[in-house]
Amino acid sequence: VSVVGLYGISIFLFLWTYDVFHLIAFLGLLLVRTVSEALKRQCKGPTCPRPLGAKNCNTFCSDGNQEGRPGMPSTHAAFVTFFVTYYAPVLSAPLRALATLYAAIVIYSRYAKKCHSVIQLASGSVLGGGLGVLLLQGVRP
Repeated sequence: VSVVGLYGISIFLFLWTYDVFHLIAFLGLLLVRTVSEALKRQCKGPTCPRPLGAKNCNTFCSDGNQEGRPGMPSTHAAFVTFFVTYYAPVLSAPLRALATLYAAIVIYSRYAKKCHSVIQLASGSVLGGGLGVLLLQGVRP
């Protein structure tokens, strides 16, 4: 559920500062979700299905058995990697380290819970990091 808080952080910071940088972060999270879910619907092949034992893999851990359902790429991994990549230039070193640790914990939890394979998590991370870098272009951090 913690990934839902990323939306809240970006909106809160925008409403507090009226800095468009934070609004772009919020819109970026929406873009990450949209692209990730679209890719899941298009994915074909052996890397696409969730691993055996996958269950309760949605944000609220309430969707039951997910074995074999689309899991490529991991939207959770994409979310947290986007957030850390996008905000990294404006965070102090200790906050950057905490944000990176948070992302690593979320990504590992998706693996430990059997919701995603390593390749699905890596693909989600590449997607999120790539979109984070892309949206940083032209925006002052």
